[in-house]
Amino acid sequence: KEGTAWKASNQPADSAAVANYLNALANLDGQDFKDGYKPASSPDYQLVAEGNNLAGFTIKCYKGEGPDEYILSSSLSPEVYFVSKKDGIFEKLFKGQKYFSGGK
Repeated sequence: KEGTAWKASNQPADSAAVANYLNALANLDGQDFKDGYKPASSPDYQLVAEGNNLAGFTIKCYKGEGPDEYILSSSLSPEVYFVSKKDGIFEKLFKGQKYFSGGK
C-alpha cells in the first residue's frame, strides 16, 4: 500500500480484492510436508509481502516432480517445505494481476 492506494506488482490494485487476498493468506495452513527437500535451483515463483506494520516475509515456490505439484517454503520457517497441488495453497498464494484489478 502506498498512501491510501493498494498495489500489486507495482500496479494499482482493487482494495476489495486485496482485502480478500489478505484474509485468505491469514488462514492458509500447509500440512503435506516434504521432508528432506533441498531446492536445486532458484524458485519458479516468489511472493514478497511487506508493509509498515508488518514483519515482511517471502514465500518461495518450486515446481515439483509432477505437472501439478508445487513445493513451497516461507522465510518465517525457511527449512520447512510442503507440497501443494495447483488448485491448493499454490493457487491461493499466486494470483495473477487480473485478480488484483478486480477481475478474479
